[in-house]
Amino acid sequence: MTRRNCLVTTLAGALLLAGATVLAADDNGDELRERHCLPLAQIDQIEVLDDQTLKFHMLGGPDYINHLPYRCTGLKNRRTFVHETSTSNYCDLDTITQIDTAIGMRLGTCPLGKFEAVQPTADDAPK
Repeated sequence: MTRRNCLVTTLAGALLLAGATVLAADDNGDELRERHCLPLAQIDQIEVLDDQTLKFHMLGGPDYINHLPYRCTGLKNRRTFVHETSTSNYCDLDTITQIDTAIGMRLGTCPLGKFEAVQPTADDAPK
């Protein structure tokens, strides 16, 4: 291999390595914005925004929005659900079960979606 070919091969390898590093950085950034699981110990409160959206308020932030893949009819009005797990996380493959507290009856089970980090707004500031 000539000196020029060796230089071209080395340069091409360096460019590939640099590209892989940039892709890895993008993947890590996406990982911070979207998660498959949230640790139960870090969840401060869960707010029901509508029949298909939950907001997970985290201790120390950031908060996460979970868009359920399907509408969970009545969730907004009842605001009461149970999450049963054998792990210490809420995960996107888990389900929540709505409870009618007036009669103590389970009404339906809904799957969770992925957790997307949300940026704090002025409304989220402590008062």
